[in-house]
Amino acid sequence: MVRVAFAFVFLTMMAGCDNGNQQNGSATASGTAHYVNSPDSARSMALRDAYVDFSFDYPASWSQTPQPIDGTAQNYVRVAAPMVNGYEPYAFLVGYAAGTGNAARDRASLPAGTLALAGQFGASLQDYRIVSSGPGRVGGYESYGWRFTASAPGVGGEPRVQIYGRGDLILPPGASRGVTLVTMTTSRAGDVHSAAEVGERGALKAILDSFRVATSTAPPPAAVAPSPAPAAEPPAQPSTPAPAPTPAAPSPPRPHPAPSAPPVTSAPPAAAARPEPAAPPASATPVTPERPRQEPPSPPPPPREPPTGNGQ
Repeated sequence: MVRVAFAFVFLTMMAGCDNGNQQNGSATASGTAHYVNSPDSARSMALRDAYVDFSFDYPASWSQTPQPIDGTAQNYVRVAAPMVNGYEPYAFLVGYAAGTGNAARDRASLPAGTLALAGQFGASLQDYRIVSSGPGRVGGYESYGWRFTASAPGVGGEPRVQIYGRGDLILPPGASRGVTLVTMTTSRAGDVHSAAEVGERGALKAILDSFRVATSTAPPPAAVAPSPAPAAEPPAQPSTPAPAPTPAAPSPPRPHPAPSAPPVTSAPPAAAARPEPAAPPASATPVTPERPRQEPPSPPPPPREPPTGNGQ
């Protein structure tokens, strides 16, 4: 099965801070901010390798969660609404997704890859449960995702907070790079009561509807082909030309080897009488010989001395 790699996105429901940071975003007169991804947001090797351009709109009153700058960033961006009683009512994250560029193979890999990611995502959540998984649509794009529920302790003696969310993987057909979206809400919002309702109304639906991603067909890094062997230098010509024998027919030009294969040295022609390869030089090591080596023949016995006598 072709393996598709996806980002592991983390959950920070209580650590959000409303610092008014609108990095890579611009506020509009309609009360929304417009986020445009840039290479500056790829603050880890994984994000840089799978970088893709995307954009979306979100409420101007929301803030961006500062990214770590130590090379451990796992998301390009995270935006969230101001906290209510210690929890953010809404949050939206964008990570990465990387495929092979083969639409059929990647499509076949999405179900297993999505469930693997969903399991990793919920490892740090309490009462985490995957409600459903399957194909969907986000902002006009085909997606594959899952819906989940979880809970968290209340703050200041309040009841536990219910968490509802959805994850969506967008990998356009034939693209080698895409995105992973995670949309979450808590019971602090008051207008969402199940995982099936996440992103179906209000601010979260507006974010998903505005989401746009650029299709990237950049292939995975190709393996470096071995360098061809240097051509043998022609023998030096004597300074005084000597009568040359009748020249033999010129050898036909050798075809260029394929880029992915090393140059192949042509084998010597087989002898007519015995179709057996010539013995390699003493310094060469045969590769996968067709038969085991034989012991060299024993030297002949020394000649016998004539019997002693008078020779008669």
